[in-house]
Order: sequence, then C-alpha cells, then structure tokens
Amino acid sequence: SGIGPGKLTAYAYMLSNDGAAASETQTLGLRYKGKSSGVLYTAEFATYSDTGDNPSSFDSDYTFLELGYKFSDKITAFIASETLGADDGVTGEFETPLATKHAFNGWADKFLNTPATGLVDNYVKVVSKVAGVKIVGMYHDYSADFGSADYGTELNLVVVKKLDKNFTVLGKYASYDADSFSADTEKLWFQVQYKLAQ
Repeated sequence: SGIGPGKLTAYAYMLSNDGAAASETQTLGLRYKGKSSGVLYTAEFATYSDTGDNPSSFDSDYTFLELGYKFSDKITAFIASETLGADDGVTGEFETPLATKHAFNGWADKFLNTPATGLVDNYVKVVSKVAGVKIVGMYHDYSADFGSADYGTELNLVVVKKLDKNFTVLGKYASYDADSFSADTEKLWFQVQYKLAQ
C-alpha cells in the first residue's frame, strides 16, 4: 500500500518440504521503500522462526536500512546496513532459501549460506551511467551478528553496455579479502547477451 512518498509491503513465507520437518520455517516481514527530492530510502524488518513439526526452536531477525541520494541523472550513491541475525550463535541463523543469493552480500558468493553467528553487511554503493555505459561499484564490510568476528571485506564492480536493442555486454569483478572467515577470493565474469526479437 502507498503511505506518504513510499510504499509499504507486508509478506509471509511459510515453507515446508515433504518429509523434512527440520525445513519447516516461517518468515514474516515488512518493507518500506520510497523517495523524496532526490533522497531514496528503504527500511525492512523480518522474523525467521521454526514452525510445524520442526524439532528445532529458533527465532532470528532480519533488518535492512538503505539511504541513497541521486546527485544527477548520471550518479546515485547509497549507504546501507543489512543484518541476517543469529538466534544463539549456534543454530537458527536467518536464511533465505528461495532467494537469488548471488545478488546479495557480495558477488564472490562467500555468504550463500548465513554463518551460524549471523551476518552484518555494511556497504556503500555507487551507480553511474557514462556514455551509455552503466557502472556499479560496491564496497562491503562484513562481521558477525552474534559475537565480534570480522568476516572481511569485498569490492564489487560491474560494467554494462547495451550495444543495440538486442546485444548487451557485461563485465563483472569481485574481490573478497578474508579476515577470520573463508579465504581470499577473486572472480571475473564476461557476458554477451542477445535478446531474440519478439
């Protein structure tokens, strides 16, 4: 529903795999997103817990806060903090089993599964368009939600150019600098996309 200059969305995901009681979970959340005079903002909160015949008992929270500013038609900058909580640092970490996980928490794919101690992802993002080329740069700083572990940092960069109505080329780079979690990782993609005429 529309509230003021933004939109409020409520959602509920009740998940259960046949014959797997341990997979029975529920996620309930609210998301508010809007913009005003060049300022863009998003706030989201959700809870993740056991349900049904799940033998485990847990209750974890998710929070997301993002603030951006559109400086011009060519550049927009964001600062954000995303937290996937952990119930007790042992079990019940916030998970998103239906998500396109590569799109979140860094393109090096180090956090496709949330660590048992949860994840805090503080990042800055800059989106620009120069001479028809879209450029997105992000810098992530990761840490645990439960405890004080440092999970390292990551730099992401993507460049996209639409050559014509059918052809698009893309270059993408991710560099993860580990601290006490996983290992240093670099990834590079090059993609050519062709859209069939309709």
